Amino acid sequence: MLVGTLFFSVMSVFAKLASQRLPTMELVLARVLVTLVMSWWVIRRLGIYPWGNNKKLLLLRGFAGFMGLSCYFYAIAHLPLADATVIQFCNPMLAALIAVFALKEQLRMLDVIATICSRFSTSSGRGPKRSIISAAKASTSALSTSPAMRR
Repeated sequence: MLVGTLFFSVMSVFAKLASQRLPTMELVLARVLVTLVMSWWVIRRLGIYPWGNNKKLLLLRGFAGFMGLSCYFYAIAHLPLADATVIQFCNPMLAALIAVFALKEQLRMLDVIATICSRFSTSSGRGPKRSIISAAKASTSALSTSPAMRR
């Protein structure tokens, strides 16, 4: 998990640097093409049928993924990198909350506490002034979502 976080952080830094010269959608296209090649190789190697059982849901998931990736790269290009990263780390918190209503999932007490801490730390860390306190709050937000990701 730490290696994955490192790779996503490096990707974010490179995307921030590239966004100074390239439009957001070109960055999204490059990321999608790399992901497509890697996914296609794994799918072919495992002998999995790539179009799934429900094409409508697959297309809907693909569109949602495209929109999420587009918004993420737009945020990286137009916001300070720390703010874009904090927003990205809110995804597990939002996914857990949506799962309660959409999938009727039960949250454990640890999930509820982590979600409350995450929400508090992301909302209290905003503002034009950057400091060590703001960085600590952003780190707390990222760490407090990790129990929800362990499922």
